[in-house]
Amino acid sequence: YELAPLQLRADDHLIDIGCGNGRYLDVMRHTFELPQLRITGVDQFGPFVWIARRALPDATVCCGDATTMPYFADDTFSVLMSTFVGAYLNPTSARSALREWVRVMRPGARAFVGSLNVVAPSWSPSQQVLPASFWTPALARSLGIADVRLRRAHAQRRPEMRYAVYFRKPTLRERDEAAARGDEALFAIRDEREDKAD
Repeated sequence: YELAPLQLRADDHLIDIGCGNGRYLDVMRHTFELPQLRITGVDQFGPFVWIARRALPDATVCCGDATTMPYFADDTFSVLMSTFVGAYLNPTSARSALREWVRVMRPGARAFVGSLNVVAPSWSPSQQVLPASFWTPALARSLGIADVRLRRAHAQRRPEMRYAVYFRKPTLRERDEAAARGDEALFAIRDEREDKAD
């Protein structure tokens, strides 16, 4: 995955939804050379939460469902990532999850949503994975997300399932100004492809 668009800073508060054993939280700290980065993880599998808490004693790691997180207040996190949860969501559950994720993001926060299919194309075809066509301007508008960038891998096998998504939560002022102008560009979907073989 391309991590640079997240532009992590020392004062960020990062949440990883579906954090597993906490590996990617640690990866983010090392990749961006931010050992004091404030990090939070959520996973519904208790043993993973236990491992993550032991591996990252200064992190907050919660056991819970990715689609409802009442233990976090609105506008809490400046960066959100979810590397693998997308592989377990169908369009209905994905909308519920994304609304909750946007709720806990601060205005101006950046986000990355991936799917296991990007790194493991042999993932079970029976899994209800979101196709790239799920991401539309209408969805972005309804969720209140902006600058959506769909990064697709060049793939011969199930190419519609091989992608990652980057977006941000616009400020209220940005949304009001766009509405006043009748400008839909804020909610456009930018579709990109990688030049990589399957």
